Amino acid sequence: MERMIDTLEVGEVHNTGDDFYFKLNDHTVINTIPAVHILQGKMSKEIMDNVYEYLDSINDNSANPTLVANISGDQSTVNVKHPLMQGYMRQLHQSAVDFHNLHPHPQLEFTKSPERRIEVSHSWSVKMNGGDYNPRHYHQTRNSVTGIATVCYVKVPESIQTDVDASNKKVDKTGNSTYTRNEGCLDFSWNRQSMMDDYRSRDTTTVVPHVGDYYIFPKWLYHTVYPYTGSEQRWSVQTNFNVFTNEEWEMTKNA
Repeated sequence: MERMIDTLEVGEVHNTGDDFYFKLNDHTVINTIPAVHILQGKMSKEIMDNVYEYLDSINDNSANPTLVANISGDQSTVNVKHPLMQGYMRQLHQSAVDFHNLHPHPQLEFTKSPERRIEVSHSWSVKMNGGDYNPRHYHQTRNSVTGIATVCYVKVPESIQTDVDASNKKVDKTGNSTYTRNEGCLDFSWNRQSMMDDYRSRDTTTVVPHVGDYYIFPKWLYHTVYPYTGSEQRWSVQTNFNVFTNEEWEMTKNA
């Protein structure tokens, strides 16, 4: 935490990359320390049409059997080198690099080099039916300590957006929302506090899925996918990236 009380003008904002400072008045500065970074992106219709065509051709339930999703649909391994996936993977990889560059201070103690190499660890599709869900979990990478997780929405039932909109309109007599229904939504959670008081920091955020939207986040970030009603399937593709140190990359090459 830097000392900014004599540096900033009243109303000025300063971002150090990790911390945000706001000069409230001549004798106080608010320091906001982000708990997590989540990158949101959007794929083009052309790219998503290709991804849809490819995912439509794989329904072999070949993904890792230890995946925690409770689904009656399909989880299949994705071939990231397939021609129909090339445009998608180029943009996703670049966004993973951009996400990594948001974190200017590497935390690993066993390496002296700040250099990192970002490579695909594994990728799979999830095709959910109504009533399916994915309990609170985090992702893992296979060959690196640090890792990046991603999810992109390929097919989203109309009923999900309809249900979310309807639930958010439910209010009490004072006009406050009384109930939020997260059907088919993705919920991120972190640093959950057991104590409730006025200063409890936010520890969740909810994503309403839309076709072409993708999210990039650290592999340790917990997330949940809620069940939904309806007869249409909800499709997504997940890709995890290894973030190799020089030492890890050398060991992987020589394995």
